[in-house]
Amino acid sequence: LPISDLAAAIRGAEAVVCTLPTFSQVAVAGALAAAGMDASVPVVLNPGHTGGALEFTAAWRAARGGAGAIPPVADFNSLTYIARKYQPQRVTTTGRARFLRAGCLPGGDKAVEVAMMLFPGVQRARDVLEVGLANPNMILHPPGAILGACWVEARKGDFTFYVEGMTPGVARVMKALDDERRAVARAFGHELPSVIGEMK
Repeated sequence: LPISDLAAAIRGAEAVVCTLPTFSQVAVAGALAAAGMDASVPVVLNPGHTGGALEFTAAWRAARGGAGAIPPVADFNSLTYIARKYQPQRVTTTGRARFLRAGCLPGGDKAVEVAMMLFPGVQRARDVLEVGLANPNMILHPPGAILGACWVEARKGDFTFYVEGMTPGVARVMKALDDERRAVARAFGHELPSVIGEMK
């Protein structure tokens, strides 16, 4: 089969797992809808990060002209694998998450069941809000990237983000942001651990 033949790739599929950066979710939803995917096939966003299921569902709806059924969609709060692309044509995987949260919108239970079957360590979250607020990247990356702009400019990106970039000042901002994230979660009935607790 041609590698770009999406309709052939999904024909008879029992599930679709999207393991791509989150900025690709709209394009993937649109492509799957245009390729004629059966809306009963569950979709697992690995990761969905924050709002993945909502974004995917909205894009699917738009691609189908707002009509018809929507597939059950589950999303994870983070990626199941620690992976980096150091070389062209190769991805280096150095670890696997032992615990992740999976949530779904109403009617998406089948997708969560598939996610838990395919990925050991995935536990069901109450809803997609819990999954979105448990995303550690929103606490780890923006403060380090914004406050570390001088590292990026001075070293042209040649520094260790999680070591040299995590100064005491950056860590204080991360802690304040994390406290706010947990307060928002608590206001909606979710008791979440700190980002350090989540990553352990």
